[in-house]
Amino acid sequence: MMELASIKSQLVNSHHVPNVNEPIYLKIDKAAEFLSMTKNALNLLVFKKKIPYLKKLGKIYFLKSELVNWLESGREHNEEIHPEDFLVSNKKLKSNKAA
Repeated sequence: MMELASIKSQLVNSHHVPNVNEPIYLKIDKAAEFLSMTKNALNLLVFKKKIPYLKKLGKIYFLKSELVNWLESGREHNEEIHPEDFLVSNKKLKSNKAA
């Protein structure tokens, strides 16, 4: 029984627990999956240098934190929408008809 507890303890302690600050690198297939796009679409972004990537020994890698930042940089900040912004006033209609 003591052996089983010792083995269990060794197994639990041997697993690598990722550090929160440890960089996570993704290959193109995992990066495409993370971004919900095809590998071809991601390759095109790389080719056009529109997305952050690393190239080492002919292979392309993506730092997950940089992909998150890239996504966040595309966030649109919508101002409050008021229904009157979408209504066309009678004055505008009359001026458009006259023209």
